[in-house]
Amino acid sequence: MATIVIENNVDNPQIDEGRRYRHVDEIKQYLDCRYVSAIEACWRIYEFDLQEHYPTVERLEYHLPNQQFIFNEDDHLHNVVHREGIKETMLTKWFEANQKYVEARSLTYAEFQTAWVWKRDRKEWVKRKQGKCIGRMPYAHANSGERYYLRMLLYKVRGAQCFEDLRTYNGILYPTFKQACRALGLLEDDNEWHEASNWASSIKLRNMFSTMLMFSEITDPVNLCATLKDLLKETPNFSATKPFGGKLIVLGGDFKQILPVVTKGRRESIVAASIHKSKLWSQCKVMHLKINMQLSAQDGSTQSLNDLRSFAEWINNVGEGKTRHMRFDDGIESDWIEIPEKFLIEISDNSLMQLINTTYPELSDRYKDPTYLKERAILAPKNSDVDEINSMMLSMLPGEVRQFYSADTLCPGETSDCEQTMNPPELLHSIKVSGIPNHCLELKEGAPIMLLRNLNQSLGMCNGTRLIILKMGEKVLEARIVTGSHMGEEVLIPRIVLTTTASQTFVPMKRRQFPVKLAFAMTINKSQGQTLDRVGLYLPNPIFTHGQLYVTLSRVTNPLGLKILICNRPGVPRNCTRNIVYPEVLAAIHE
Repeated sequence: MATIVIENNVDNPQIDEGRRYRHVDEIKQYLDCRYVSAIEACWRIYEFDLQEHYPTVERLEYHLPNQQFIFNEDDHLHNVVHREGIKETMLTKWFEANQKYVEARSLTYAEFQTAWVWKRDRKEWVKRKQGKCIGRMPYAHANSGERYYLRMLLYKVRGAQCFEDLRTYNGILYPTFKQACRALGLLEDDNEWHEASNWASSIKLRNMFSTMLMFSEITDPVNLCATLKDLLKETPNFSATKPFGGKLIVLGGDFKQILPVVTKGRRESIVAASIHKSKLWSQCKVMHLKINMQLSAQDGSTQSLNDLRSFAEWINNVGEGKTRHMRFDDGIESDWIEIPEKFLIEISDNSLMQLINTTYPELSDRYKDPTYLKERAILAPKNSDVDEINSMMLSMLPGEVRQFYSADTLCPGETSDCEQTMNPPELLHSIKVSGIPNHCLELKEGAPIMLLRNLNQSLGMCNGTRLIILKMGEKVLEARIVTGSHMGEEVLIPRIVLTTTASQTFVPMKRRQFPVKLAFAMTINKSQGQTLDRVGLYLPNPIFTHGQLYVTLSRVTNPLGLKILICNRPGVPRNCTRNIVYPEVLAAIHE
C-alpha cells in the first residue's frame, strides 16, 4: 500500500505577502517514495546478487627495466631488502613464460590473461583451465616518456622474452622504446621518403612526393627537402585552367544504380541529395543509351545470345523494380524478389568456401596473374562481411603475412588538451570507420588491393583502382595496376593521413596508414564502375538501399559468371532476397 500526499509548498498559504517556500530535497523525496515490487523484495530478502561483473578484469602491471614496484609506503625497509623474488613481477614472469612455453609466444602481454592465469602468491603464470578474463594495463600519460611507448609495444609485440625483444623489429635492436614504436609505424615520421629513395626511380619518387604533399603532414620538412632536393626540379608550365562556364558538360550515370550516400540519412534524405533535385536539373537534357554493349560484343550461337538478352532484360527489370515482388511475415514493403535457381549456391556448412572456390578457382596457382584477378570479385553489402572474406582468402595465399600499424592521433584544434592526452592509443587503434583503413593492415606479396583515395589520377591511382602488391617496405608499398587504362604500370603507395569526422567517430581523429584495402572482396557500393567476368554475391543480410542489387547483377558480363549465396532468416525462402527501388528517382528521367 502506498500513501500519496499533495500539499502547497509554502509555510502559510493563507498569507498573500511575505510567503516563504520550504527547501525541497528531491533526492530524499525520491528515496522515500521509491516503490519496491514483490519480486525485488524477495530477491533482496534472499540476498541474491544485485549485479554481476563479467568478464573478470585483471590489472596488468608493467614497468621499465629495473624500475619494479617493490614496496608500499607502509613496508619496513629491512623486510623489503630481504624479500624473496623482489625483482619478479607480472611482466618479468611473462618473459619467462615465453621462454618456457612455445604456445605462450602467440599472445601479446595485453592478451596473455585470456589464456593464462597469474598466481599472485606464487608469482607465476599458469595455463587457464576455465573461465574468461581480460587484461588491462594502467594508463600512461604521453608525457611519461619511455613508459608510454613501452605500454604501446606491449599491445603489439608477441612472445617477447626480454625487454630487448620489445625493442627489436625486423631483426634490428633499437636503443629506445620510442624508436621501436616509430619503426613499427605507430608514430608519425617521414620514413616513407627516405625508404623509397633507396630503391625507387626518380619518376616514381617525384609522383609520390606530390601525393604526400597533398595528403600528409611532413614532420621534418628541412631534412626531407635536403634528401629529395634533386626531385624538386622545375617542370614546364602548363596553360592556366579556364572556367568551364558556358561549355558543354556531360554527366554520365544510371539512376538505377546506388544514389548519393547520406550519413545516417533515410529515404527522403537520399532522394533529396540526388541530382534531379538540383536547381541545374531543369537545364539538363537527358540522353538515353539503349544499346547493350555486352550483347553487341559477344560472338556466339543464337542460343547463347538469347540467354544473354534474357539475362540483360531481367537485370533491367530488377533495376526498375518491375520484377514480381513478395512480402513476408514482418515486412512492411513488398520488396522481396525471387532469384533464379541457376544462380544460387546451396546452404551448407561450407557454403562460403564454395562461393570462394566458384569465384576464384585455382587461386593458389593463379593469384599472381593480373588478368585472373582483375576479372573477378566477391561482393557483399557491408564492410564486416567483406573483411571476413578477405581475411579467409588472404590465409589461402602462400607466403608470410605482414602487419602494418597506423599512427593514430586526435585532430589538433578539434579537441581540448585534456582530450588529447586522456585518450589512450589503443582506443584510437580500435576505431573502424568505413572508407578508412584499419589500424592493423595484414598484407602479403601478390595479394590484390584497392585504393581508398585518389592519389595521382595521371598515373591511374584513383579511388577504386585495383593493384597487386609487388614489394612491401616498412612505410612504402610497390604495386602493379591491374585495372583501367594504366594497367601494368608499377607505382609506389606511401602512408598518408586520413581524417575522420565527428559524425564518424566520437572525436575527429587522424590515421596515418596505407590508403588500401584487400580486394578479393569489396562492398557493392565500391564495385560501381567495375566490369567483371565472375561475380560472387554474399548476402548474410539483405541489401539495404536503392540500386544495390542492380549494381551487383550488372557488374557481370555473362550469366554463367554469377553465383549468389543467400542466408535468409527463418521463414523466408532461400531463393528470395530484397530489391529496394525508389520509383520517384527513376521517374525523374522521364519528366
